[in-house]
Amino acid sequence: MQWDLVTRERVKQLVQSDDVWGTTLLVLSLDMLGPECLQWLPQSLNLELMDRLGYQIPSNNLDKLLAAREILVADDFYRRLPFFLTYANALAGDGMPLGQIVPATAAECAWAVLEATLLSPPESESEGFSEEILAYIGQVLREEGFVRPPGILRTAIMVEPHFDYGNLSPEDSEMFAAAFQDAEQRVQELDEQLKEDLQSLIDQLRSLPLANGSTKLLPQLA
Repeated sequence: MQWDLVTRERVKQLVQSDDVWGTTLLVLSLDMLGPECLQWLPQSLNLELMDRLGYQIPSNNLDKLLAAREILVADDFYRRLPFFLTYANALAGDGMPLGQIVPATAAECAWAVLEATLLSPPESESEGFSEEILAYIGQVLREEGFVRPPGILRTAIMVEPHFDYGNLSPEDSEMFAAAFQDAEQRVQELDEQLKEDLQSLIDQLRSLPLANGSTKLLPQLA
């Protein structure tokens, strides 16, 4: 790559950072290697990137890249629960352990849906998430005490506002109000975290020294 030393070091810090996003790595890879890299075996992609960059991409970051790539080229993320969980964990930085299916949290589901929506949004409702995946997301939201889906998950699953009354008496309005407010705060906090992470992704994309095209015009979030 024809980068000066400052740019090369900046890219290295980004690529090796735990905070780099899968979409960032995919855009950089496509710019360096061309669209044919979408079809390469993972080992070939890894070796080619190492040859071009001059250093190894951390394994968890390589998994982020591979997950983002698979979301772009196939529909398994939207249609098959094991792939949804695997890619959600990978995009969150938890890697893709061979032969293991690890549950994904509400936050991991939400970020994966957001990144997938940027990479390869379904063209129609029939091409969206399978019923199995929708049921999983709904169950996770209930188990984590959400009263309604975070904004990004409304595009994935439409559920009625849910609240686990537990042992609360309906007459005890003060306790009920406090518990409901706490549950609602979960939604607000996750929505805010997603907004911050999306801005981080935009900032990373804007910082890439691309040879083909430009990300400089990506907007700043309000």
